[in-house]
Amino acid sequence: MTLAAGVLASGALAQSSTTSQVLQVDANLFSVVLTNGFEASKGILTGTDIINLARGGVVTSAVPTNELLGLVIQCGEEAPTSLIVFDKVSNTNLVTVAEIDVQSVVEYTVSFVAGIRSSGQLRADAVLAANFGASGNVSNGWTSGILAFPVFEKFTNSGSCAVQSISGNSVVGNLKGIQSGTPFAAVITKGKIITSGRTWTLVE
Repeated sequence: MTLAAGVLASGALAQSSTTSQVLQVDANLFSVVLTNGFEASKGILTGTDIINLARGGVVTSAVPTNELLGLVIQCGEEAPTSLIVFDKVSNTNLVTVAEIDVQSVVEYTVSFVAGIRSSGQLRADAVLAANFGASGNVSNGWTSGILAFPVFEKFTNSGSCAVQSISGNSVVGNLKGIQSGTPFAAVITKGKIITSGRTWTLVE
């Protein structure tokens, strides 16, 4: 973790900041949506849907090109800490969608041999739980829920922000929200959360 502190004009110590990397993610979650306790529809919940509700919009809206769904990883750590809507133009967190609890992490090194040279890449298997909080507004938003999923991570082996990619399959869980004024529950039966390889820096 990289910490920075500044001194205010009065001589008081400013609040420390945390440098993190944000990995853009694509989400495809197969879901059964229930309204009023009855099955209303089956479909795929995408990253666009997650962003729209977190920002208080209807799920059919187009997402601005500067807004993306991202996994936040504090530099020096080996697993995500949160799922956010990230503004890649201003490099800011627009809204935190879910706080992530790491249930377990197992790190290991894979060796690659090319001719007489060999090198190792650090990898990890982790189990994550994404806890959705309240976001959006009274008409469109998330109210609560949890997604649980194992992930496979690759590291760059260089620098303090060294996570290269994350891929998670077998995503399951239950999410609750409100869409166009109607409360709903989404039962996630399976799905994927995979990083796209694009990385940004976030300082909070």
